[in-house]
Amino acid sequence: MIEFKVTGGGLALFKKLYCIKKQYKKEQRIYQQTIQIFPQLKYPSLESCPDYKESLRYKFHLSYMLGEVLIQSFKNLHKGAGFKLYKDFKRTHEEFKALKEILKEIKEPSIHTLKGISDNKEFLLKEYERIKEILKTHQNYPAILDNIFYNFSYFIQNFDLIEEWLLSDDFNQRYKKENHPYPSLLNPKKLNDENEEINYKNIAAKLAWDMNLPLPENYEFINISPHGSGRNAMENFYTKNKIFYRQLYWASSGFDRYEYNYCSLIDNKNLYCIIMISEYHFKDLSKFFLLIDKKVPVLLVVRDPISAIKCSINGIAFWGKKEIDITLKHKNFDALFGNLCSWRYVRDNGTVLGEWESSKTPVLENIKGYFRCGGFENSFFFQSSILASLKHCTKEVNFIETKDISKDKICQTMDYFAKKFGFNLNENQHSYNQVIYCPITCLLPFVLNVNDMKIIITNHSKNITKNPNRIKDFYDLDLKYEDIYISIDDKEFNLLKKDTTLFLKVKDYIKDFILALEKKIDEIENSKINENDVLNYIKKDKELMREVKKIFDQEYETIKQHRPDIVASWKYYQEFEKMCENEDLSLNS
Repeated sequence: MIEFKVTGGGLALFKKLYCIKKQYKKEQRIYQQTIQIFPQLKYPSLESCPDYKESLRYKFHLSYMLGEVLIQSFKNLHKGAGFKLYKDFKRTHEEFKALKEILKEIKEPSIHTLKGISDNKEFLLKEYERIKEILKTHQNYPAILDNIFYNFSYFIQNFDLIEEWLLSDDFNQRYKKENHPYPSLLNPKKLNDENEEINYKNIAAKLAWDMNLPLPENYEFINISPHGSGRNAMENFYTKNKIFYRQLYWASSGFDRYEYNYCSLIDNKNLYCIIMISEYHFKDLSKFFLLIDKKVPVLLVVRDPISAIKCSINGIAFWGKKEIDITLKHKNFDALFGNLCSWRYVRDNGTVLGEWESSKTPVLENIKGYFRCGGFENSFFFQSSILASLKHCTKEVNFIETKDISKDKICQTMDYFAKKFGFNLNENQHSYNQVIYCPITCLLPFVLNVNDMKIIITNHSKNITKNPNRIKDFYDLDLKYEDIYISIDDKEFNLLKKDTTLFLKVKDYIKDFILALEKKIDEIENSKINENDVLNYIKKDKELMREVKKIFDQEYETIKQHRPDIVASWKYYQEFEKMCENEDLSLNS
């Protein structure tokens, strides 16, 4: 601190500043020498200090601002800056009052806001009246004020564009009038136009999220396919028909899902795109859904909830590599297929999945644990909730029952929606009318390596080659499970056939492989639980029955209103409802 005990006026002051500067340079020199020898003594960056935010506030105190003037005046003393000191003090005092008035509008300024004001103070003061007009216009709309101040640097740097938008009637009608909780800082119409200087292509996803920019509008409809309700079948259908989507499974936050969709929609502007959703109850879900802004049809795939639970418990996964290399020496097929497992719920660990481990057979007790940790509500039962979250952007809701996307019906069902939504179907309908989620899909593919030749044993949905299916060339018996695809390059196949001895060895190996595969699939299918097992398990636990009924009543209310015929067709759900009626006293206790 400078103590004004000496006489001499301004000269004494500048002399004192000179001494302080000299001492500072000396200390800096000692500090630099010290950290070269003891680097662990280096000061942390200001930004990492816990009181960094408070330190930024001091930049707007009058004493700090006057101190800056003194330092600048001292630096330019040789130019006669000292003679303008009084005038500079007076100007700084006026700037302080202006900044103080702006800061009054911000209840709890973030680090972003304080840094933005500090970095753009000159422009802010220059355009003070225009900025003040925006703040005054929206003084009763805190959501946009929060957006402005959180992104203050961007607001200042693109002020003319943002000013036009925030004072427009379009902004008022679209956001302010309905008190939208996440108003966009930029005009969405202009963002979708690549001819505009600022558009989606030159804005990063994180900044777009921070500024509440709705997702780019090049998507045609929203598909909601909860886990256990035809999700794999729908994804396979869209992939085979070149309908572009991206979905991030088990993401814990709305931003992660937003970023994934945001980038993919920008990068695939010329494709037929959709938004695919299979989960709910994640962090910032309200913001994520409200940033899906374009009014489009919604396609909701629904299923008998008891069958969906059964599907969850019977879920299987292959632990390890997705593609396994083998040779003719690998004849221990039990070991090859041994990594295919069911799952066992262990405990709630604060996530929607909970902690779980592998199991040789399906575990009915998973039902209780998965309901208790919220896993079913996150991944299976959120139908009414998500429709409510998407109400603002829903043109119409179309319900599809999973029976209508079975391999026998999916072509007919999706032909109807192709005409309705305007997308083209792949002429090879066989490519997407397969059962997707089944043991054979999880077990395959394997790559049989024979003398530098690769024979891929896979299934139709996982085949990514253009080679014809050579199953009949390598396997003479009737297939128990038809969805087996053997792919080999034509040149390699012809080369292999010339070596008759080797070709017969390969055929014998593939025969043994497929027979062992069929045996393993039989074991898995025979160990699966059915809907009656689910009902009987729930029936034994009245508290669980009450929890399940509460969720079903809430999440299937909308479907009951709009498609009672679908609900009436659910055999096991109707049995569950009857079971609850019989236990009426317990459920209402």
